[in-house]
Amino acid sequence: MISSKPRLVVPYGLKTLLEGISRAVLKTNPSNINQFAAAYFQELTMYRGNTTMDIKDLVKQFHQIKVEDVAKKSSGSGDKCAPFGSYGIAGEVTVTTAHKRRKAETEN
Repeated sequence: MISSKPRLVVPYGLKTLLEGISRAVLKTNPSNINQFAAAYFQELTMYRGNTTMDIKDLVKQFHQIKVEDVAKKSSGSGDKCAPFGSYGIAGEVTVTTAHKRRKAETEN
């Protein structure tokens, strides 16, 4: 009897997104990974805006501007529990700041 298992196709960019969130979790060591992941993807989506940038380039740029900045700030204080603000209102403020910073960089 021939068994044919359905072949799953991994969508373009999924591997990059998973690597990105994994790196962010390892660098920032959040106390709640579920909340962190929700904030990470929300901020990544806001950061993306309406660009047509390739997902690999987008995640790389997002990490250079956002995740590295969060990791540097939290590594000095010893408190790595609140990356991306407090996952809520403060996180939304950070999204706006990162989005404005990216927009200013692309205009120059």
